[in-house]
Amino acid sequence: SRGPILEEALSGWQVDVAVLQETKLQQGESVAVPGFTCYWAARTQHRTGRPSPQGGVAVLVRHGLPHQPLPALSLPAGAALESLAVELRPRRCRPLRVLNVYRPPVRSGGGDVRDGRLHLDRWPASGDWMILGDVNAHAGWDLEADMDDVGEELESWLDEKGWACFNSGEPTFIGRRGPGSAPDVSMGHAAWLGRVDWT
Repeated sequence: SRGPILEEALSGWQVDVAVLQETKLQQGESVAVPGFTCYWAARTQHRTGRPSPQGGVAVLVRHGLPHQPLPALSLPAGAALESLAVELRPRRCRPLRVLNVYRPPVRSGGGDVRDGRLHLDRWPASGDWMILGDVNAHAGWDLEADMDDVGEELESWLDEKGWACFNSGEPTFIGRRGPGSAPDVSMGHAAWLGRVDWT
């Protein structure tokens, strides 16, 4: 279990809200972290068509931070995209909604019939949202990998909606053989620029 590593990281970084992808929990299991209210959504679309512990997304909110869970994205049947959302209501601050997304790699052939699109038409785009997650795509936010079709689509959506990617360009994933890349993105309305830091 990586629970102790997670608890140490959350404490050391003084995290109030954390989003996790690829939790790899079985149906019936749950995320439990001392000091946090935990929400978890299981993967519903599997490559083999059978349940597996792969995937799953979670949002952790520190105890004492007022919040409420929100509905996940409304997606068409067969969509592989995973999502989970909460609304944060810090005292004396405007509410902030956080959407956690994970787009698993969907490989054509081999019997994988899942719909691997982002379904950006279903994503929120108002200024009270931030979207964080692993989209398994590469574009201008990734200085180590070439842009791909999904990354290009997401960048166009960001431009169209007046949003920005907060990534610094540093890798968020480092493979065993390197080099790293940045399939993970943090996004929000461009009004947030200058008010958020990437560390």
